[in-house]
Amino acid sequence: MRSPLKFFPLKIVVAALLILALLIPQSLLAQSSQESGSSEAGQSKEEVYPKKVQPRAAWEYIVNIPGYILYFPFWLIYSAAMPIIGWVEKSNVMPRVQDFLESDDGKRVAYPTGETQYGMGVTYQQKDLFSPNCTLTATGMVGLNWRRMLQFELARYRLGGPFTFNLGAQYLMLTDANFYGIGNDSLKENRHTFAHRQPGVWLGGGLDLGKKLTLLVTFRAEANSISAGRSSRYDSITDLSPELLEYLPGFYDKADFFISKFELRHDSLNRLGAKPGGWLIFLNTSLYNQMNGDAYDFYRARLDITHFQHLFYSRSFVVRAAAEVARPLREGEVPFYYWSKLGDRRTIRGYSRGRYRDRDSVLFSVEYRYPLLKRPGHLPSLQAALFIDTGKVAYDLFAEPFLKNYHTSIGGGFRFFNQQGLNLQVLVARSRDGWRFYLVLNE
Repeated sequence: MRSPLKFFPLKIVVAALLILALLIPQSLLAQSSQESGSSEAGQSKEEVYPKKVQPRAAWEYIVNIPGYILYFPFWLIYSAAMPIIGWVEKSNVMPRVQDFLESDDGKRVAYPTGETQYGMGVTYQQKDLFSPNCTLTATGMVGLNWRRMLQFELARYRLGGPFTFNLGAQYLMLTDANFYGIGNDSLKENRHTFAHRQPGVWLGGGLDLGKKLTLLVTFRAEANSISAGRSSRYDSITDLSPELLEYLPGFYDKADFFISKFELRHDSLNRLGAKPGGWLIFLNTSLYNQMNGDAYDFYRARLDITHFQHLFYSRSFVVRAAAEVARPLREGEVPFYYWSKLGDRRTIRGYSRGRYRDRDSVLFSVEYRYPLLKRPGHLPSLQAALFIDTGKVAYDLFAEPFLKNYHTSIGGGFRFFNQQGLNLQVLVARSRDGWRFYLVLNE
């Protein structure tokens, strides 16, 4: 019988081999996983800390030159704007400007303004400045083709009793004023443009006569300069033949005028009541005396009557009639840019500015206004309107049949407004010339 001790070393060897057989694959597996982990860690490390990119070749810089040129203006604007933006934020200049332009009591306000003729701009107004109802107003507007209007006015400064005082200054520059011809037969296809520069200053006063009646006397100095139109779509008036331009008094001459204007005004409108209505009547005459010659001495007279009739449920009916005449004094003439003009939102909506020109004019308008949305306070209300405009020009309004040669348009629009002064009008009108759109903001 064999002793068990003889087989002991063999059993140990077999057991050791079995253990090694089990441990070696585990160790290999662990090693492989460790290597894969280390490789992933290295890869992630490389992703977090990328290797340095090799510098571009010279040909790559040459290819990118057009991109550098296109990018440079944006980089320049950004580099210049960032310090300014940072200074504005740190200095709180915008809140300071707002506090300067607007007051909590509403007497000092600044608001955007705009209309189709001169473009968009800003109006600053100071109410009750030196006396009750005394208003300081400054307006600046800029439009297409560099049209611009700048105006400063101090109005209704009370001198004592019923007397008030006004003064102001204005700069007007219309770079593309329209000229289609003279009279009611002018054609749409004959549209030309001219530039009209007109700076002026004025001084005047008013006398309250009672019963909503006021007498206004204003003395004004005005300069005029005509040059070639700057419209890119239409030819300039300077392209017309000299024979035709001879029919336009004042085209070749710079005329400066001293103007004396006398006006009687009746204003009985109930603007803030529950039933708005009343009359608005202007009757004025202006004497134009040329300061640098005597070829263009003349006078203009104008009558404008508007009646607002309240109907029911905040609906109203507006009827307007207006007429204007111009006549030379002695042997003078009336410059063509002072002739009556029909064809804008203040005369016949649906025609372009200056569509019809002559010395005299007459116009009528009927408008129906009705509310769509009425809300109190600063919340905007909405009003709709339908209108019909008609009118004509004439060399002598009293020397031709009154009921002939009228031009008519129809249209409508919307008005957004509130009690804080918001007044936005969007109008569209149709005439035989086509459609015209009007946008008016806080005018």
